[in-house]
Amino acid sequence: MNNVDCNVKLIYSELCRAMQRNVSNNFQNISFDIINNGDIQVKIMLYSRSDDDYELIDDLIAEFSSTRESNDVLKPFVSINSAESPLRYLIYQTDKTYDLKDKSAI
Repeated sequence: MNNVDCNVKLIYSELCRAMQRNVSNNFQNISFDIINNGDIQVKIMLYSRSDDDYELIDDLIAEFSSTRESNDVLKPFVSINSAESPLRYLIYQTDKTYDLKDKSAI
């Protein structure tokens, strides 16, 4: 395994840990990529705009940044109800084809 693979797995793990308390059912997906200079770009796609979700995003990025030894986490891209593609490494995705209020779907 080379250094790039190890670094991707470490970033994946750290970002997943930061997501534990900082994701709502309004999050469509979360992805990241490593830019040429080694900085980490995170992209978060939401189904709709919500101030609560922006607070969760701020907390998620703050927790993730605090785990990094260097200051290499860029401000995240946030897209709303978009058909854009996620970045290279997709770590979270939900399919909002069900109604959370409909108990028969569970």
